Amino acid sequence: MLIYKLLSKFPGLDIIDISKLLGGKSFQIIVGLGAIVYIIFITSVLLRIFANCLKIVYYPMTGLLFIISIFIVSIPISCNLQGNSVFKANLAIVPIVVFSIIFLFIANSKHFHIENIFPIFGNGINETFGIGISNLFAFSGTAILYFLPPMLKNKKQLRIISIVSVLVSSIYFLLTMATILFMFSPSAFISELMPLYSAVRYVEFGTFFERQDSVFLLIWILSFFCYLGIMFNLCTSIYKKITNIKSKKLICFPLALLTLGCSLLPKNESITNYLEGTIYRYVFLIFPVAIYLIMLSIAVLKKNKKHIKE
Repeated sequence: MLIYKLLSKFPGLDIIDISKLLGGKSFQIIVGLGAIVYIIFITSVLLRIFANCLKIVYYPMTGLLFIISIFIVSIPISCNLQGNSVFKANLAIVPIVVFSIIFLFIANSKHFHIENIFPIFGNGINETFGIGISNLFAFSGTAILYFLPPMLKNKKQLRIISIVSVLVSSIYFLLTMATILFMFSPSAFISELMPLYSAVRYVEFGTFFERQDSVFLLIWILSFFCYLGIMFNLCTSIYKKITNIKSKKLICFPLALLTLGCSLLPKNESITNYLEGTIYRYVFLIFPVAIYLIMLSIAVLKKNKKHIKE
């Protein structure tokens, strides 16, 4: 709601446009490049984690380079699609993903151990509500709200989109973590996908419906393709805005190769988990939460001051 309230003062403008109003073209370039670096970083980390999971589950003899490359190929394809094809594909996939998590929660309810929720405050109130505030990085998708206004046909829909998207994400996270918490021990929380995949294998529908894990994995793969399409359409739009190039189609190839290189940089899975569990969460708190909100607040104060003088 805070992001929406601040953005609503600049109808149809995103954080890149507002940065130009705030500090001129040079400041806009700095903010835009920072946003691109942020997107490439989080995307490459999540891509590496997802590829690691696929390798462990289905392709132990296949190199990570090959698995990651399959996803990388989708980036220039999605960036070169006409119209809102990527957004429409995402609109089709998201309900399926949410339904799959609801189904997984209900189907596994007979395997739940409710006592796993205790103690409710875990390692203490300070650990849960103090240090635990960094867990807001789970909602890192809210960063897209900063870039959303110019993409909307109806600028007034930003409020309802903000609320609905956070509510849907909350339901998804709640059911996902509840399923893992009630079924497995705390040691299963090393990564999110692997215990969730294990939970799928507990689903039973007799001998006719078998291998539900393959169906769920297919849904998650499709959702990740959609995620890549959304993020890199956003990334190329930012680059086009700060450089004034006529077409954003060519820039998607070097961005895709840069993401491929970044995703292959971690030498092992422990480094990847450290990047996601520690670095990623604080980068989110610094960029979208702190810096962008401060920028918007200053821009609003500057605008109000200008109106007062007029």
